[in-house]
Amino acid sequence: MKFPLLIAAVALSACRSTPPARVGGVPRLPQGLMVQAQLPGRLILSDRSPWQVQPAGQSASLRWRPGEPLTVIRSGHTAWPFLLRSRVSGAAALARPSPVF
Repeated sequence: MKFPLLIAAVALSACRSTPPARVGGVPRLPQGLMVQAQLPGRLILSDRSPWQVQPAGQSASLRWRPGEPLTVIRSGHTAWPFLLRSRVSGAAALARPSPVF
């Protein structure tokens, strides 16, 4: 009976979004990033990582301009595990790494 639970746990862990880099098997949050490009609901950061912004946070992220510095923080939210915060305005939006821009 434990075997099906193990398979389900492995399958669920594979579905979770992870940050772009790992150090020693532990996810590492990117630091010193800036907005490189954007479309409504999507951002490319200076490390070339694509991000999808939660619909409720899109109005804040649309005001961010290329070159604006951001801080990436863990949010604790399951669907949107990161919070992107502008270091200029303080405006924030929940986001997750995106496989494509």
